[in-house]
Amino acid sequence: MPSSLVYDITQDRSGRMWFATRFGIAMYDGSDWVTYNMSDGLPNSAQERIFCSDDGRVWSIGWSYLAAVFENGSWKALPTFEVTRDEYPPPVRAAIATAR
Repeated sequence: MPSSLVYDITQDRSGRMWFATRFGIAMYDGSDWVTYNMSDGLPNSAQERIFCSDDGRVWSIGWSYLAAVFENGSWKALPTFEVTRDEYPPPVRAAIATAR
């Protein structure tokens, strides 16, 4: 776990637990922990919200309202200028719009 300060927790379709923390994201699959930070594609280290969308992707919103999506085994930072893209779940679109 990258930090003992956990802001948010979610569980994905596979049963993995995801933790948004002050210093990145941790994922627990029932036996092993994996941590993610800026070197793994997160736009900043402090992540405040984490949730799963209906299509099974994991989304995170960090400080400064920067968002990222976990797909195909890695994190991808979302450009803030693409706020209207329908593929982003409403909480992500709202967070990006707030940052503008």
